[in-house]
Amino acid sequence: MGSSSLTFEFLTHFGIQSFFKNEKRGGQKNVYFVVRADGSKQVMKILVGGIDARFTREMKIYEKYKEHPCIPVVYEVHEYQKETVIFEEYIEGHSLDEIESTYKGDNDKIKQLLRAIFDLMTPIWKDGVVHRDIKPANIIVRPDGTPVLIDFGVARDLNEESITAAGGLQPGTWKWAAPEQYAAKKEMINYRTDFFSLGVLAYYLYHQALPFGKTIDEINQKFTSGDETFNHDANCTFADFLIETLHFKVANRPRSIEELVKLI
Repeated sequence: MGSSSLTFEFLTHFGIQSFFKNEKRGGQKNVYFVVRADGSKQVMKILVGGIDARFTREMKIYEKYKEHPCIPVVYEVHEYQKETVIFEEYIEGHSLDEIESTYKGDNDKIKQLLRAIFDLMTPIWKDGVVHRDIKPANIIVRPDGTPVLIDFGVARDLNEESITAAGGLQPGTWKWAAPEQYAAKKEMINYRTDFFSLGVLAYYLYHQALPFGKTIDEINQKFTSGDETFNHDANCTFADFLIETLHFKVANRPRSIEELVKLI
């Protein structure tokens, strides 16, 4: 449902004065950028079909980390004509996928971003929560360079039984996913799954290319073969980080957050 098709009744009911960016549509969730009656900019999400397991999981995590400065605040959740409407904090800045080219070959800029993501995720990892979908589209970079991580809809709390299958790939995730996600090995998912995604992200930002292939089939074939080799630029100063995080076997990646941090 585009912004032009939202009814006057809907806009009045939720005090929406205007839209300031184009909406994003996909799957069962439409995202709008709105100005509310009080003048505040907010993100409005509409879930077609109402609340599901993914939404419940995501809201639980947002509530748990509502004081975290690098996770968006959820302001309101409403049920409206069989749809769920969520209003959350709008983060000023750019999605990383919009500015990824500005990181090409820039060692210092990439390492600064990685350290900030480590700081962001450390308390979450230590609580036993795995994001499972770290990628440029889910990272918003504020004007001061601070990253904000969004979309915890497929996150897994290792302390709880997963409501839905925690293995496998999500749409748009194949570029950044770990081998255990490709193989749908639910029992292998842990915070080192996120480590792998960060390795792919760092490699991509520097080289503007993926380390193990251009397509989902090429990457899957590489994982299946067990061939962990990849090419990297000799001027890349975080090659050790790439080598250690991009091991195909979970057990061969850094064993702790502290080990991960030391690699940068």
